[in-house]
Amino acid sequence: MSDEANFIDTSRTGVAVTSRHLLSDGRLPPDAVKLITLLRRAPNAPEPPLAEALMGPYSEAVSEAGALRHEALITLADRAGRPPFSVQAIDMLWFASPEDALAWTGSDAAYRAAWQLSGVAFGAERLIARPNRVV
Repeated sequence: MSDEANFIDTSRTGVAVTSRHLLSDGRLPPDAVKLITLLRRAPNAPEPPLAEALMGPYSEAVSEAGALRHEALITLADRAGRPPFSVQAIDMLWFASPEDALAWTGSDAAYRAAWQLSGVAFGAERLIARPNRVV
């Protein structure tokens, strides 16, 4: 957009344009929460291995989580000359309660899953959120 600079300060804004991949789908209770993990690609790793690990071996390891749903958001290539997105992938695990999501983060299964991203992911931020639907 030619007028983007009039509306968005791209030097101070974190953004990621992604494609969504539903890795496992289950029935969600109305008060389900998401454990959102923002992942950055390791500096020396090419782009495809992070997505491949996240949707392959990591997803298989995460299946032990007891999550109700598992989604991965993988960033799409941006326009040439733009700074890189803040994150290169977003992992979303849905749980019945915040306590279940928090318990997963310290579990042995979570540590085993994290190993599947070693060498391709560098740094992660996590957030537990309950969606608020406005109709």
